[in-house]
Amino acid sequence: MTKTVFFTGATGYIGGATLAHLLASPSTASFTYSALVRNRDKASLLESLGVRPVIGSLDDAALLSAEAEKADYVIHTADSADHMPSCRAILDGMKKRNDNPILIHISGTGVLTDDARGEYATDMIYSDLDLEHVYALPDTAFHRDVELAVLSASPKVKTHIISPPTIYGIADHTLVRKGISNPVSIQLPQVIRASLGRKQAGMVGKGLNVWPCIHITEIAVAIAAVFEAALAGKSRTGHDGYYFAESGEYKAFDVCSEIARILHAKGIGKPEPTTFTDEEIKKYFGGSYYLGSNSRCKSPRTRQLGWNPTNMTSDFLKSIGPEIDYILKQDASKS
Repeated sequence: MTKTVFFTGATGYIGGATLAHLLASPSTASFTYSALVRNRDKASLLESLGVRPVIGSLDDAALLSAEAEKADYVIHTADSADHMPSCRAILDGMKKRNDNPILIHISGTGVLTDDARGEYATDMIYSDLDLEHVYALPDTAFHRDVELAVLSASPKVKTHIISPPTIYGIADHTLVRKGISNPVSIQLPQVIRASLGRKQAGMVGKGLNVWPCIHITEIAVAIAAVFEAALAGKSRTGHDGYYFAESGEYKAFDVCSEIARILHAKGIGKPEPTTFTDEEIKKYFGGSYYLGSNSRCKSPRTRQLGWNPTNMTSDFLKSIGPEIDYILKQDASKS
Protein backbone atom coordinates (compact mmCIF):
# COMPACT_ATOMS: atom_id res chain seq x y z
CA MET A 1 0.00 0.00 0.00
CA THR A 2 1.25 3.49 -0.89
CA LYS A 3 2.52 5.44 2.10
CA THR A 4 0.83 8.74 2.91
CA VAL A 5 2.27 12.11 3.92
CA PHE A 6 0.29 14.92 5.56
CA PHE A 7 2.04 18.22 4.90
CA THR A 8 1.50 21.69 6.37
CA GLY A 9 2.98 24.89 4.97
CA ALA A 10 2.87 24.10 1.25
CA THR A 11 2.10 27.73 0.47
CA GLY A 12 4.99 28.98 2.59
CA TYR A 13 8.64 29.65 1.85
CA ILE A 14 10.20 26.62 3.57
CA GLY A 15 7.25 24.29 3.09
CA GLY A 16 6.81 25.06 -0.59
CA ALA A 17 10.48 24.42 -1.35
CA THR A 18 10.41 21.19 0.66
CA LEU A 19 7.24 19.82 -0.91
CA ALA A 20 8.51 20.67 -4.39
CA HIS A 21 11.72 18.77 -3.65
CA LEU A 22 9.89 15.73 -2.28
CA LEU A 23 7.52 15.60 -5.25
CA ALA A 24 10.50 15.62 -7.63
CA SER A 25 12.70 13.18 -5.71
CA PRO A 26 12.65 9.53 -6.91
CA SER A 27 12.72 8.25 -3.32
CA THR A 28 9.64 10.21 -2.17
CA ALA A 29 7.67 11.11 -5.33
CA SER A 30 5.62 7.89 -5.21
CA PHE A 31 4.03 8.71 -1.85
CA THR A 32 0.47 10.00 -1.60
CA TYR A 33 0.52 13.57 -0.35
CA SER A 34 -2.15 15.69 1.31
CA ALA A 35 -1.55 19.32 2.23
CA LEU A 36 -3.30 21.81 4.47
CA VAL A 37 -4.35 24.93 2.55
CA ARG A 38 -6.76 27.80 3.23
CA ASN A 39 -7.08 29.24 -0.27
CA ARG A 40 -9.38 27.28 -2.60
CA ASP A 41 -7.64 28.52 -5.74
CA LYS A 42 -4.31 27.25 -4.40
CA ALA A 43 -6.04 24.04 -3.39
CA SER A 44 -6.92 23.46 -7.05
CA LEU A 45 -3.33 24.18 -8.07
CA LEU A 46 -2.03 21.67 -5.53
CA GLU A 47 -4.50 19.13 -6.85
CA SER A 48 -3.02 19.59 -10.32
CA LEU A 49 0.30 18.36 -8.87
CA GLY A 50 -1.32 15.23 -7.48
CA VAL A 51 -1.55 16.58 -3.93
CA ARG A 52 -4.85 16.16 -2.10
CA PRO A 53 -5.80 19.56 -0.64
CA VAL A 54 -7.13 19.70 2.91
CA ILE A 55 -9.11 22.93 3.20
CA GLY A 56 -8.60 24.45 6.62
CA SER A 57 -6.27 26.38 8.91
CA LEU A 58 -3.91 25.76 11.79
CA ASP A 59 -6.76 26.54 14.18
CA ASP A 60 -8.86 23.60 12.92
CA ALA A 61 -7.69 21.21 15.62
CA ALA A 62 -10.10 18.36 14.86
CA LEU A 63 -9.21 18.45 11.17
CA LEU A 64 -5.47 18.46 11.84
CA SER A 65 -5.76 15.62 14.31
CA ALA A 66 -7.81 13.50 11.90
CA GLU A 67 -5.42 14.07 9.00
CA ALA A 68 -2.38 13.36 11.17
CA GLU A 69 -3.95 10.13 12.39
CA LYS A 70 -4.58 8.96 8.81
CA ALA A 71 -1.07 9.69 7.59
CA ASP A 72 1.99 7.47 7.87
CA TYR A 73 4.21 10.54 7.98
CA VAL A 74 3.65 14.20 8.91
CA ILE A 75 5.84 17.10 7.83
CA HIS A 76 4.88 20.23 9.77
CA THR A 77 6.31 23.52 8.45
CA ALA A 78 3.39 25.99 8.77
CA ASP A 79 4.14 28.35 11.68
CA SER A 80 5.37 25.14 13.25
CA ALA A 81 7.93 26.78 15.51
CA ASP A 82 5.38 28.74 17.53
CA HIS A 83 1.78 27.64 16.90
CA MET A 84 1.12 25.39 19.88
CA PRO A 85 -2.53 24.45 19.14
CA SER A 86 -1.69 22.98 15.72
CA CYS A 87 1.30 21.13 17.17
CA ARG A 88 -0.83 19.56 19.88
CA ALA A 89 -3.57 18.63 17.42
CA ILE A 90 -1.10 16.92 15.09
CA LEU A 91 0.56 15.05 17.94
CA ASP A 92 -2.81 13.97 19.33
CA GLY A 93 -3.70 12.45 15.96
CA MET A 94 -0.34 10.76 15.48
CA LYS A 95 -0.39 9.22 18.96
CA LYS A 96 -3.63 7.40 18.09
CA ARG A 97 -1.69 5.23 15.66
CA ASN A 98 0.07 2.08 16.83
CA ASP A 99 2.94 2.05 14.34
CA ASN A 100 5.22 4.81 15.68
CA PRO A 101 4.59 7.30 12.84
CA ILE A 102 7.30 9.70 11.70
CA LEU A 103 7.06 13.44 12.40
CA ILE A 104 9.33 16.03 10.79
CA HIS A 105 8.85 19.25 12.75
CA ILE A 106 10.43 22.55 11.71
CA SER A 107 11.57 24.82 14.53
CA GLY A 108 14.28 27.48 14.20
CA THR A 109 17.57 28.67 15.63
CA GLY A 110 15.68 31.53 17.22
CA VAL A 111 15.63 29.11 20.16
CA LEU A 112 19.33 29.91 20.63
CA THR A 113 19.05 33.70 20.68
CA ASP A 114 20.26 36.10 23.34
CA ASP A 115 19.62 39.79 24.02
CA ALA A 116 22.83 41.17 22.48
CA ARG A 117 21.00 43.97 20.63
CA GLY A 118 23.85 44.08 18.13
CA GLU A 119 26.46 45.02 20.72
CA TYR A 120 28.59 41.87 20.68
CA ALA A 121 29.14 38.42 19.15
CA THR A 122 28.73 35.48 21.48
CA ASP A 123 31.34 32.73 21.71
CA MET A 124 28.62 30.12 22.34
CA ILE A 125 28.25 27.86 19.30
CA TYR A 126 25.72 25.03 19.62
CA SER A 127 26.15 21.68 17.86
CA ASP A 128 23.53 19.09 16.96
CA LEU A 129 26.01 16.41 18.06
CA ASP A 130 26.29 17.96 21.52
CA LEU A 131 22.68 18.48 22.54
CA GLU A 132 23.34 18.91 26.25
CA HIS A 133 23.61 22.67 25.74
CA VAL A 134 20.48 22.80 23.61
CA TYR A 135 18.46 21.00 26.25
CA ALA A 136 19.84 23.34 28.90
CA LEU A 137 18.08 26.25 27.22
CA PRO A 138 15.33 27.81 29.36
CA ASP A 139 11.75 26.76 28.71
CA THR A 140 11.05 30.44 27.98
CA ALA A 141 13.38 30.51 24.95
CA PHE A 142 11.78 31.25 21.57
CA HIS A 143 10.12 28.12 20.11
CA ARG A 144 11.10 26.03 23.13
CA ASP A 145 7.58 25.40 24.43
CA VAL A 146 6.58 23.84 21.10
CA GLU A 147 9.81 21.83 20.88
CA LEU A 148 9.14 20.39 24.33
CA ALA A 149 5.63 19.44 23.30
CA VAL A 150 7.04 17.61 20.28
CA LEU A 151 9.63 15.80 22.38
CA SER A 152 6.97 14.68 24.85
CA ALA A 153 5.35 12.59 22.08
CA SER A 154 8.43 10.37 21.76
CA PRO A 155 8.75 7.37 21.55
CA LYS A 156 5.07 6.90 20.58
CA VAL A 157 5.87 9.20 17.68
CA LYS A 158 9.27 9.15 15.97
CA THR A 159 9.95 12.86 16.30
CA HIS A 160 12.56 14.84 14.39
CA ILE A 161 13.12 18.55 15.05
CA ILE A 162 14.97 20.55 12.39
CA SER A 163 16.02 24.10 13.28
CA PRO A 164 16.94 26.29 10.30
CA PRO A 165 18.75 29.63 10.74
CA THR A 166 18.44 32.68 8.47
CA ILE A 167 17.20 31.36 5.14
CA TYR A 168 17.91 33.33 1.99
CA GLY A 169 17.39 33.24 -1.76
CA ILE A 170 14.41 33.81 -4.01
CA ALA A 171 12.81 30.40 -4.41
CA ASP A 172 12.23 29.14 -7.93
CA HIS A 173 10.50 25.77 -8.05
CA THR A 174 7.27 24.21 -9.30
CA LEU A 175 5.07 25.50 -6.48
CA VAL A 176 6.36 29.06 -6.86
CA ARG A 177 5.95 29.02 -10.63
CA LYS A 178 2.36 27.82 -10.23
CA GLY A 179 1.61 30.62 -7.78
CA ILE A 180 1.17 28.33 -4.79
CA SER A 181 4.14 29.18 -2.58
CA ASN A 182 5.75 32.31 -1.21
CA PRO A 183 9.16 32.79 -2.91
CA VAL A 184 10.87 34.97 -0.28
CA SER A 185 11.86 34.68 3.38
CA ILE A 186 10.98 36.93 6.31
CA GLN A 187 14.20 37.87 8.10
CA LEU A 188 16.23 39.60 5.37
CA PRO A 189 13.21 41.31 3.73
CA GLN A 190 12.32 42.75 7.15
CA VAL A 191 15.63 44.59 7.31
CA ILE A 192 15.40 45.65 3.66
CA ARG A 193 11.87 47.01 4.04
CA ALA A 194 12.79 48.88 7.22
CA SER A 195 15.81 50.35 5.46
CA LEU A 196 13.66 51.45 2.52
CA GLY A 197 11.10 52.89 4.92
CA ARG A 198 13.68 55.10 6.65
CA LYS A 199 15.52 55.73 3.35
CA GLN A 200 18.76 54.53 4.90
CA ALA A 201 20.10 51.04 5.55
CA GLY A 202 19.83 50.25 9.24
CA MET A 203 21.10 47.79 11.82
CA VAL A 204 20.37 46.93 15.43
CA GLY A 205 23.04 48.44 17.67
CA LYS A 206 26.52 48.03 16.20
CA GLY A 207 25.55 45.00 14.12
CA LEU A 208 28.15 42.82 15.83
CA ASN A 209 25.80 39.88 16.42
CA VAL A 210 26.28 36.66 14.44
CA TRP A 211 23.80 34.24 12.86
CA PRO A 212 24.10 31.13 10.68
CA CYS A 213 22.55 31.03 7.22
CA ILE A 214 21.34 28.57 4.58
CA HIS A 215 20.00 28.86 1.03
CA ILE A 216 16.33 27.97 0.55
CA THR A 217 17.14 25.10 -1.82
CA GLU A 218 19.59 23.60 0.65
CA ILE A 219 17.25 23.73 3.64
CA ALA A 220 14.69 21.83 1.56
CA VAL A 221 17.35 19.21 0.78
CA ALA A 222 18.28 19.03 4.49
CA ILE A 223 14.67 18.39 5.51
CA ALA A 224 14.39 15.74 2.82
CA ALA A 225 17.65 14.14 4.02
CA VAL A 226 16.30 13.78 7.56
CA PHE A 227 13.00 12.43 6.22
CA GLU A 228 14.70 9.89 3.96
CA ALA A 229 16.96 8.77 6.82
CA ALA A 230 13.86 8.32 8.98
CA LEU A 231 12.23 6.22 6.26
CA ALA A 232 15.32 4.02 6.13
CA GLY A 233 15.41 3.68 9.93
CA LYS A 234 18.76 5.46 10.05
CA SER A 235 17.77 8.70 11.78
CA ARG A 236 18.06 9.66 15.43
CA THR A 237 14.68 10.43 17.00
CA GLY A 238 13.27 11.90 20.18
CA HIS A 239 15.83 13.72 22.32
CA ASP A 240 18.60 12.63 19.94
CA GLY A 241 16.58 13.64 16.89
CA TYR A 242 17.48 17.32 16.86
CA TYR A 243 19.08 18.74 13.71
CA PHE A 244 20.54 22.09 12.71
CA ALA A 245 21.09 23.02 9.05
CA GLU A 246 23.60 25.77 8.28
CA SER A 247 26.24 26.41 5.64
CA GLY A 248 28.11 29.30 7.20
CA GLU A 249 27.47 32.33 9.38
CA TYR A 250 27.40 36.09 8.99
CA LYS A 251 27.85 39.22 11.06
CA ALA A 252 24.78 41.46 10.91
CA PHE A 253 26.98 44.47 10.14
CA ASP A 254 28.21 42.84 6.92
CA VAL A 255 24.67 42.18 5.72
CA CYS A 256 23.49 45.68 6.60
CA SER A 257 26.58 47.17 4.94
CA GLU A 258 25.75 45.32 1.73
CA ILE A 259 22.17 46.61 1.88
CA ALA A 260 23.56 50.13 2.39
CA ARG A 261 25.96 49.81 -0.54
CA ILE A 262 23.24 48.62 -2.90
CA LEU A 263 20.65 51.17 -1.79
CA HIS A 264 23.21 53.98 -2.03
CA ALA A 265 23.97 52.93 -5.62
CA LYS A 266 20.24 53.32 -6.28
CA GLY A 267 20.25 56.81 -4.80
CA ILE A 268 18.86 55.81 -1.41
CA GLY A 269 20.78 56.79 1.73
CA LYS A 270 24.44 56.78 2.65
CA PRO A 271 26.82 53.91 1.80
CA GLU A 272 27.17 52.81 5.46
CA PRO A 273 24.36 51.50 7.71
CA THR A 274 23.21 53.49 10.70
CA THR A 275 21.66 52.22 13.92
CA PHE A 276 17.89 51.90 14.15
CA THR A 277 16.54 54.21 16.84
CA ASP A 278 14.29 52.83 19.57
CA GLU A 279 11.36 54.48 17.80
CA GLU A 280 12.30 52.75 14.53
CA ILE A 281 12.60 49.41 16.32
CA LYS A 282 9.02 49.92 17.50
CA LYS A 283 7.83 51.07 14.08
CA TYR A 284 9.43 48.39 11.92
CA PHE A 285 9.94 45.45 14.29
CA GLY A 286 7.17 45.81 16.84
CA GLY A 287 9.66 46.81 19.52
CA SER A 288 11.65 43.58 19.21
CA TYR A 289 15.46 43.63 19.12
CA TYR A 290 15.47 40.06 17.80
CA LEU A 291 17.47 41.02 14.71
CA GLY A 292 20.28 42.14 17.00
CA SER A 293 20.54 38.76 18.74
CA ASN A 294 23.17 36.06 18.39
CA SER A 295 22.28 32.57 17.21
CA ARG A 296 25.26 30.37 16.40
CA CYS A 297 25.29 26.67 15.61
CA LYS A 298 26.91 23.86 13.62
CA SER A 299 25.14 20.92 11.97
CA PRO A 300 27.45 17.86 11.90
CA ARG A 301 24.56 15.47 12.69
CA THR A 302 22.67 16.57 9.59
CA ARG A 303 25.83 16.33 7.50
CA GLN A 304 26.31 12.74 8.69
CA LEU A 305 23.14 11.91 6.75
CA GLY A 306 24.91 12.82 3.51
CA TRP A 307 23.66 16.40 3.36
CA ASN A 308 26.42 18.53 1.85
CA PRO A 309 25.49 22.19 1.27
CA THR A 310 27.72 24.09 -1.12
CA ASN A 311 26.57 27.68 -0.68
CA MET A 312 28.63 29.86 1.66
CA THR A 313 28.28 33.16 3.46
CA SER A 314 29.54 34.94 0.35
CA ASP A 315 26.56 33.51 -1.54
CA PHE A 316 24.24 34.97 1.08
CA LEU A 317 25.77 38.40 0.59
CA LYS A 318 25.44 38.04 -3.20
CA SER A 319 21.73 37.26 -2.76
CA ILE A 320 20.95 40.62 -1.16
CA GLY A 321 20.89 42.56 -4.44
CA PRO A 322 18.26 40.33 -6.08
CA GLU A 323 16.18 40.41 -2.87
CA ILE A 324 16.21 44.23 -2.89
CA ASP A 325 15.25 44.30 -6.58
CA TYR A 326 12.42 41.84 -5.92
CA ILE A 327 11.02 43.95 -3.08
CA LEU A 328 11.29 47.19 -5.08
CA LYS A 329 9.51 45.57 -8.03
CA GLN A 330 6.85 44.14 -5.74
CA ASP A 331 6.25 47.55 -4.12
CA ALA A 332 6.12 49.27 -7.51
CA SER A 333 3.45 46.87 -8.71
CA LYS A 334 1.26 47.79 -5.73
CA SER A 335 1.49 51.53 -6.28
